[in-house]
Amino acid sequence: MAHITPTSFDEFTNPNTDNIPIGQYQLRYVTVKQNMFMSSAVRSISIDDSTSNLFITASTRGTIYVCNINGELLYHFGSRLPLTELRNPWYNCIFGDLVYVSDYSTSKASIYTTGGDIITSFTELCGHKLKRPNGILIEPSEGDLILCDTDENVVLITHCNSMGLITTIRKDVLAQPYGIRLVQETIFVLGTVLNSRKIVQLSLSGEIHRIITMTIQSVSTYFFEIGEGNDIIICDNNWVYILDSNGLKIASYANKSEGYTESSMVKYSSTQLLAIRVIYMMDS
Repeated sequence: MAHITPTSFDEFTNPNTDNIPIGQYQLRYVTVKQNMFMSSAVRSISIDDSTSNLFITASTRGTIYVCNINGELLYHFGSRLPLTELRNPWYNCIFGDLVYVSDYSTSKASIYTTGGDIITSFTELCGHKLKRPNGILIEPSEGDLILCDTDENVVLITHCNSMGLITTIRKDVLAQPYGIRLVQETIFVLGTVLNSRKIVQLSLSGEIHRIITMTIQSVSTYFFEIGEGNDIIICDNNWVYILDSNGLKIASYANKSEGYTESSMVKYSSTQLLAIRVIYMMDS
């Protein structure tokens, strides 16, 4: 699903880490150690609720890697050969037994089964020709597809049995939208304005409700979650930040790892946090 909400984190166990208090949350880490086979350019990570497997998009390899919850590689798919498949995947989300993937270089989005079989690809949505698709998710109750196009500065929202709609966000409000999350009927879009990190809240009808400026401007990540009371949870390399709904920092935690942490991503459920560290290693 677009906003991952597993009922329990009991299955997320890692012998190398404990629950870490951060603000009102409990943080737990899972580590994926990469070898030379896996690209270090990780763009997004999703969790399959039914299996707890991690789906990791590695853009420079044009590949999606599937690991178990202990970070062990199970299989991969979508490599850039043949060229008709993925070349530079950025975001992925899971809905049922399907994986939706945006491909930044080929200006398309694709739908795969969780086993890696391609279903279809498309280069247009709502009558809009895709240029640099980024954030992608599915609204769970209606199955609407929501997609960001960075170059065009738009958020595309499909609706069942209709043409859908295009919301263009003015560049002085939010430039380069890339990350999106959905909580109930509110869309949260992460982007920048003049090097400031901002989040715009949209309704499913495309109406802008709020613009939030975050106080941690040094953050380079595209990864975020929405927590209790619309808290903003940001994971940026070794750091996890908790911001309130106005963008003010509440708490932060720095995890010291044994290697260089290229990317991390957080998943949230019921006041608990799961953080996935992807560490670049020379050996497996």
